Amino acid sequence: MATVLLPSWEQDATWGGEVIGKVFDPQNEEPDAWKPRLSEVNELDRIEAFAFPTPFAWAEMMAAVLREDLHTHILSELYQDMVLGLTLGYLHLDIIDLKQLEFGKVLVEADARYRYLGLLRGTPKNRELQGKLFGATSPHSLFWPSSRRSSEEWTILRAAINSDANIENGYQLLADYTELLQEGGAWDPESIPWMKGFDRIVQNYKPSPEHRRFHLHSRLVGPILVDVPGGQQKPLYVPVHHERFVADFTRALTGSFKKEEDHIG
Repeated sequence: MATVLLPSWEQDATWGGEVIGKVFDPQNEEPDAWKPRLSEVNELDRIEAFAFPTPFAWAEMMAAVLREDLHTHILSELYQDMVLGLTLGYLHLDIIDLKQLEFGKVLVEADARYRYLGLLRGTPKNRELQGKLFGATSPHSLFWPSSRRSSEEWTILRAAINSDANIENGYQLLADYTELLQEGGAWDPESIPWMKGFDRIVQNYKPSPEHRRFHLHSRLVGPILVDVPGGQQKPLYVPVHHERFVADFTRALTGSFKKEEDHIG
C-alpha cells in the first residue's frame, strides 16, 4: 500500500508515458513541474506533494521540512503548534497499538516502527478543539500534522497557545528539556529532524535555574519511538507543563488520611 501526493503541475502531466512509475523511480531527472518547492508554500491547501512510497507520506514530508530547516514553511508552523499545544495542555497524547486494528495491521506491515502510534487530540481546555485529531507521532519528526484539520482550526489552536498565561513557562520547560538531553549526550539536531525542530522552537529561550521548571513543574507523557544519536531508535517521554506537579504528587503520597467512621473491614 502507498500514499502518493501529486503536485499541481504547470504543464501536461506526462513523463515518459509512465507518470506514477517515474515518480517513484525516475530514470531521468524529473521536469521542473514535478519538483517540490518547499520554501514557497505557506497555505495548507497549497502544500506541495512528495511522492513517498509509504502510507506515512505526511510524516516523511514533515521530516523533510524540519531536515531542511524551512522555518517559513506552513508545516514548520504547524509543528510548533503541535509541540506547544501538547506542552501547554491543549493537545493530549494517546498511544495506540495499530496491531489491534484491522487496517492498522496493514500499516504495521508497511512500517513496523509505527506499531505504537501516538495521536494528538484536542483536550477539554478548548471546547472548540476537544476530541479533534491534530497529529500523530513519527520516529523522524516526533510529530506530524493531520491533513483533516482546517486552517481555521489550526488558527484557533494557535490563538489559544499565544494567549495562554503559561506560554513563557512552556518555552522555558522545552529549553530545560533540550538542555538536559544535550547534557546527557542525546542531542544531535544536525542529523535528527525532530531535534532540529525543537532547537528552532526554543532558540530564543534560556533554561530555568537548575532546570527547576522541568524537575518541579512538569509531568511526562509517552513513550514515543524516536530517532536518537548513533543511528538508533529509543522510546522518548516528552514534558507537559503542570505547575507544582511534583509538590502535589508528593503530597498525595505522603498526606494524612482521616479515618472513616462506621467503616467495614
